[in-house]
Amino acid sequence: MTKARDSRLAGTSDREQARATSMVPSTDEVTLALHEFGDDIDRSKTIVLVCHANGLCALAYEPFARSLGEELRPVAVDFRGHGSSTSRSELDFAWSGFAHDVEAVLDALAGEVATPDRFTVHGVGHSMGGAALLLAAARRPDAFASLWMFEPIVPPPMRPMRQGASNPVADQAERRRTDFSSYEEAISNFASKPPLNELDPEALRGYVVGGFAPTETGVTLRCRPEWEAAIFRNALSNGVWDVLQSVTVPVLVAAGRQGSEMHPASFAKATVEKLPRAILENHEDLGHFGPLEDPRTMAGSVRDWIATHDPN
Repeated sequence: MTKARDSRLAGTSDREQARATSMVPSTDEVTLALHEFGDDIDRSKTIVLVCHANGLCALAYEPFARSLGEELRPVAVDFRGHGSSTSRSELDFAWSGFAHDVEAVLDALAGEVATPDRFTVHGVGHSMGGAALLLAAARRPDAFASLWMFEPIVPPPMRPMRQGASNPVADQAERRRTDFSSYEEAISNFASKPPLNELDPEALRGYVVGGFAPTETGVTLRCRPEWEAAIFRNALSNGVWDVLQSVTVPVLVAAGRQGSEMHPASFAKATVEKLPRAILENHEDLGHFGPLEDPRTMAGSVRDWIATHDPN
């Protein structure tokens, strides 16, 4: 892994300036950005690998990650096409690629540990990030001590969509605004309208800091709308449902309030029932952005879960 310091936003706090970023090679000529929070990186601590949702980025989860406590080492990845990771523009964004990204991070982290017998990773995923962790855990049964995830995208078998049928979520992503005059304008814009107005202010700022790149005239979205839309369109064929029974580690699936039949919360119960070792935790006061809406409460759930399932 190559190391860099992240200081993209003028006026960042000392804490933000101290953030360390590592670059990790993945498949398909992708290079992933891996973020650590704080100066003191203790490689003897249990790792919590935080995996973000589609269209978001690792830095949106900084308030959540920092709330996990000093006993753990939170590491957050920018998936291909997101945040500070680099990707070829012609990627098809099949969901198997996100599983490869998780595996690449696991390999990089394992390679830096002096005492392999103390190498312990708990996966924490939100939405797409949860699905990527499940795909990776099915491929590598011994990679994780446990998984905690908020509304992973695991659509059960359903009638195939007819060719050319609309996908409202993908269609909306394609219309996403990409450019603002400044980071502050972008933050103000998102804070005033759903769904991102539901985010904790620190999480929203992290999304903008990590999700937008500076240009000569302002800032521009790193995850291009056509990429985000392609990921949404590939969701129904992501293959996660078919591998659930191969995920043998303990899993906690957290879900917010129920929505439509296609809302991710509606998959949660069926997902838990098919996983060999899983429990369901309901949070009716939260929407699909749960870890970003109430990062401290969600971090408490993760801490409690890891305390019960950490071999160290």
